[in-house]
Amino acid sequence: MSIFSKLKISFDKASGPHSYAHYSFLKVLIWKIGVLRRFIGDLRQLSVLDFFKLTQSNFIFKIPSPKPAFICATGPSINAVGKETMKSFAQLGAIFSINHFPITEIGKGIQIDYQIMLDSYHFTELTTDVSEINFRKWFGSKFNGVLVTTFNAKPRFDGDIIRLNGLCLPSFTKSVNPMKFVGHQPYSVFYAISLALWLGYSPIYLIGVDASHHTKIKVEKNGVTLGRHHAYDADLDGLPWKGRPNVSSILNSNAFFIQQLELFSKYPVFIIEGESHVDSLKRVSVDSVLRRTYS
Repeated sequence: MSIFSKLKISFDKASGPHSYAHYSFLKVLIWKIGVLRRFIGDLRQLSVLDFFKLTQSNFIFKIPSPKPAFICATGPSINAVGKETMKSFAQLGAIFSINHFPITEIGKGIQIDYQIMLDSYHFTELTTDVSEINFRKWFGSKFNGVLVTTFNAKPRFDGDIIRLNGLCLPSFTKSVNPMKFVGHQPYSVFYAISLALWLGYSPIYLIGVDASHHTKIKVEKNGVTLGRHHAYDADLDGLPWKGRPNVSSILNSNAFFIQQLELFSKYPVFIIEGESHVDSLKRVSVDSVLRRTYS
């Protein structure tokens, strides 16, 4: 393998999810080079005209006055919220759904205002995964909100679509403006928060954002797998986490995710109390959210 090939592999690995707060200067430099490589690669796919067209077309979705947003992921802690409470949240503000939330017991029947689908496999790949099959059935037959996806996605959807440019520069900027570029990785939860802020929602509450995969680690003879770590029935036990082949990579990924959420700590963004392992944002109770909203 040539020296250039080895360097490319190193940079690709370095631009992945890591908790880099205590890295050496050299390792941080390599990480930043990897981030820049990805940013330039993404930038090449987007013309200047597309960049400005996306922003203009999305302005129609901005809300006239602030109201709460509830960003709902699929971590096990959502089960503690309860169905009736979730119905109350849906009446009080907008529901931003992350991936498979609508097929969880808590999410079933809840009006979804924004469905975040940034992964291309939702639209391009055949699947045998039961949860993804159930999710696609829901999306094709019941969803009537606003779809949030990438600028080059090709969904079969006739409703309103917010398209994001996907330009990310973590560690180079603290921007949370998804119509320009952002200082976080292109994770669905991060983009849901950035978008909700840009649209005008406030305050913003995170539900089921647990970053607790590490609590389900199983180290076995054939490798490292995860136990059930999502709040839906079709979640499978004993599967590897793609791209995270060992314990250290799983711990690093969760640590990086929690660390990146600090970007939103100066904004009105809160974690609903429960089993979430996120301590980089302020935590609030369900009762305080309901009291604040109704008062």
